[in-house]
Amino acid sequence: MYKVRLASRRVEKAIADLPPTARQRVIQALRGLREEPRPRGARKLGGKLSGSWRIRVGAYRILYDIYDER
Repeated sequence: MYKVRLASRRVEKAIADLPPTARQRVIQALRGLREEPRPRGARKLGGKLSGSWRIRVGAYRILYDIYDER
């Protein structure tokens, strides 16, 4: 099982400020990343964000990094 850690308090606040339905979907997606960090539809990013991943949750995007060696 992987650990999900938010990058900053700013991210926590952004999630808290989402509409209730969207907030619940984002939280559910974050919990799902603990079990499967590369879910179907996840995209590996390139360029300045090379090595990071992205998943879509409705109109929102979750950007994250995976550390397999930990």
